[in-house]
Amino acid sequence: MTSYACLYVRNPNGLPLLLRSRIYRADGNRQIWQYPGGDLDDQETPATAAARETHEETGLTRRCGRLLAVHFHPPEPTWPATKHGYVFDGGTLSHAELAAIRLDPTEHTEWATRPLTEWEPVLPPRAFDRLRSIDDGCPDRHHRLPGTHPRRCRA
Repeated sequence: MTSYACLYVRNPNGLPLLLRSRIYRADGNRQIWQYPGGDLDDQETPATAAARETHEETGLTRRCGRLLAVHFHPPEPTWPATKHGYVFDGGTLSHAELAAIRLDPTEHTEWATRPLTEWEPVLPPRAFDRLRSIDDGCPDRHHRLPGTHPRRCRA
């Protein structure tokens, strides 16, 4: 089993930002879009990994907010091992921060912010359900995802 951690970040209008993967391809017409983040290194905490990987993938330095979700990925064609992920609140990006994003071209081809209705047709169903749940549980939505606690984490 491997573990990863990522940040859920939004543009000034509250739309979620995802990165299009160059590495993984989904079945059919669905694409692999991911939150900024990646696998944990040995002896690394999820919060530290989320901040480090976000910087490596986008050039952005973000603090890790509260834990929004922990989820499990069963093996699938694009990733043949079980994996669990930690999704932290990465806050809202300013227009200047969005303009400053510099993707690692070995990992991602583009980034986008879209309303949930526009993410649904391009994401696999399980990925879209996760995005919707995380968005619903986001602090600026005034809800809490069941099973999570409003606490700060150290990056």
